[in-house]
Amino acid sequence: MSNQQRVLLFTYGGIAAAVAVLCVVAIIVFSSFSDEPETTQAEESVSTEVSYEEPEAETADAAAAPNYTVKALPDGIGVFDAFGTLIRSFPVEVSTLPAADQNALQRGIDVTGKEALDKLLQDLTS
Repeated sequence: MSNQQRVLLFTYGGIAAAVAVLCVVAIIVFSSFSDEPETTQAEESVSTEVSYEEPEAETADAAAAPNYTVKALPDGIGVFDAFGTLIRSFPVEVSTLPAADQNALQRGIDVTGKEALDKLLQDLTS
């Protein structure tokens, strides 16, 4: 083996060893990071305050937000989800319903919960 070959072998071997060491260090460093970032004590107190307030706000918003809206359609009544997507329709002649129901269906009746929706639909379709 010539000196030039030895130098190349030593150089490539050194580079391979350096890459291996860097990979091991990178694995150790990145594995020390957890999925959740560490917070300081001040940040924890803020997040604790918010976590106590948020469920109450979410509960109030959830109770106020309708799950479904029942509206008059040209050929009956339709049930819409919270995003305004028609999920079901019923071939009910709206003009045969009482005037108060007709007016409410024209505006849209907001219903919270499946049981309340079922009851309203039963009242309107029977």
